[in-house]
Amino acid sequence: MKTVIPFVLATLLTQLVMAQEKKIIFVCEHGAAKSVIAASYFNKMAKERNLDYVAECRGTFPDSDVSPGVKDGLTKDKVFDHNIKPQKLLISDTATVERIILFTPLPPELKTNIKTENWSNIQNVDAEYEKRRDAIIKKITELLDSLEKQ
Repeated sequence: MKTVIPFVLATLLTQLVMAQEKKIIFVCEHGAAKSVIAASYFNKMAKERNLDYVAECRGTFPDSDVSPGVKDGLTKDKVFDHNIKPQKLLISDTATVERIILFTPLPPELKTNIKTENWSNIQNVDAEYEKRRDAIIKKITELLDSLEKQ
């Protein structure tokens, strides 16, 4: 019984912390590149700033795996989460999110009142990994700066 109590307390504390986190979803067409880079760096940078935000990545038409170039790049950058698998954006994903950031148009059946931002036209977003990553990090920095002010 004594070993169960710390586990239960740790579980409750984790649930409490997760309930306080605000969620952002990054969406790209295949859920395998842009949104993965964005969510990976958003989570790293938000944590470094001690912000109560967490990001997830989704695709409108997801691939079966993360793009090899993105996987290699994020692994070299030491920010790749090997548990990430491209997932289809569902309307249920938007139930508890603060904001949706789009690298591709949102399908009509997923229209929502959640605040959305279009990042599909940022410079170098379709370039090779390093330029793409740097362009996305620049936008994430601006986003995090604005979230810190809220």
